[in-house]
Amino acid sequence: MRIIKMIIVCILIISGIIMMAGCSNGKTASARDVEFLTSSEYWYHYDEATGESEKMSFSDDFTFYWGCECGEPVGNSDCYEMYDFDEDTSVIKLYNDYDDMTMEMEVLDHSDYHILLSIDGEIKDYTYVETGLDVVDSDKYMAGYSGEFSVLGGSAEEVVLGPFDYDGDIEYPENAVKAYPLADNFEAYTLYTYKHIVDGEVVKDEVDHQQITIKEAAENMEYGGYGFIWFNDDQQVEKLIFYGDTIVEE
Repeated sequence: MRIIKMIIVCILIISGIIMMAGCSNGKTASARDVEFLTSSEYWYHYDEATGESEKMSFSDDFTFYWGCECGEPVGNSDCYEMYDFDEDTSVIKLYNDYDDMTMEMEVLDHSDYHILLSIDGEIKDYTYVETGLDVVDSDKYMAGYSGEFSVLGGSAEEVVLGPFDYDGDIEYPENAVKAYPLADNFEAYTLYTYKHIVDGEVVKDEVDHQQITIKEAAENMEYGGYGFIWFNDDQQVEKLIFYGDTIVEE
């Protein structure tokens, strides 16, 4: 009889452990593990198709939010209210407390100023503040782009990138600026816009978009500027568009 009682107690203990694991959905990350995610209230990515910024939030209590400026969820992101992070695999797992639905996002790179994520086969970079950049025909020129960066140097083999709002008078942490290799299929372009406004009316609105050689791209990198970047899964740059705009108002 005593043995039977011991067996019953063991079964109850094991069942309790399993129930606790189920309720926590296997969460393994600590607050310290996710400091790079929670360091900013929101992370932003400009969606060239909708013309709005996506907002992604990772809270200290492991709740999660992902929506656009208008308040609508991105895809089915409203199905996931919680998140976890596996430091060994660099994978963020999204889940909820009411069913078994999950979603995974891989962290490819991060700093105090951005998080580069692989989401359903797309490489998307989220920045610590909104860019607020109004790009003409963004859905045409930026389709499938990963993110916006300041171009701070480079060569025919790599490009040095920093925060999109980089300020040379500010001292940045070491992780803010990084050299990324160019992919074998690397392409480079320039995109310059000119807008002339008189008494509030646009009288001239021109766009100059051209492909340039790798040599020309390397020269532009050394000069510096602003660029749209396309990454592959290996964090190699497949495409770079040097962007600049001029607005004259009278």
